[in-house]
Amino acid sequence: MTKAQYALFEALNPFFGVVLKGLQGLVDGKHYFETFAEDALFESRYHFPGWPPTIRGRANLMAGLTKNIRYQQNLTRRRIAILVLENAQWPILRPHVGRVVAAVNAATPGSYTEVQIPHAG
Repeated sequence: MTKAQYALFEALNPFFGVVLKGLQGLVDGKHYFETFAEDALFESRYHFPGWPPTIRGRANLMAGLTKNIRYQQNLTRRRIAILVLENAQWPILRPHVGRVVAAVNAATPGSYTEVQIPHAG
């Protein structure tokens, strides 16, 4: 995995650090996701809307975490809004800053918005 792929999960680093400390000497890998085998099978005992009961592979787990954030948080009573940028690389994002500004201005407490940013090329 590249550092850019892990950057999506930077906000979870305090959690990852606690888990890695507890697993120190028991698993390989320097990052939380590297402690899982690439072909690991993840099964949930509970049903969560938008989340499959079974996920096969570390890469699919990571992809699912980034694509299902709207289902991972109950924002209805929160004083925050979540704004997800489809692409946060500045050279690609720069021509579309107006979309981001409009989405920020329209955000209300408890809202969830995805801003579509066309890929370069």
